Amino acid sequence: MENEFICKFCGKICKNANSLRTHERMCKFNPNHQESYFVKYNHERGAWNKGLTKETDIRLKKFGETLSNGYKTGRIVNANKGRHHTIEEKKNLSEKRKKFLMENPDKVPY
Repeated sequence: MENEFICKFCGKICKNANSLRTHERMCKFNPNHQESYFVKYNHERGAWNKGLTKETDIRLKKFGETLSNGYKTGRIVNANKGRHHTIEEKKNLSEKRKKFLMENPDKVPY
């Protein structure tokens, strides 16, 4: 029973037949895979807030006010406020990132 729902392209174990069917249809190892509608739609359209400001869009204004009020009342706490990485930490993060990108060239953003 536990081995019934395994992707034939990548070997991922899925919970049920429906999730397996969806996964196989969009699996990146499937030579005929479909791209997600959401990804395709956003790639064609761009970011939803591209070029919008608090002055021109009510949604951004409301979001900014809610966030600001949360910080003022203490309901939201910025965990990184006043913290900075040391030079050693920066170097370590840089080396880890370089190593990761060398091992995974498909993840390189450019």
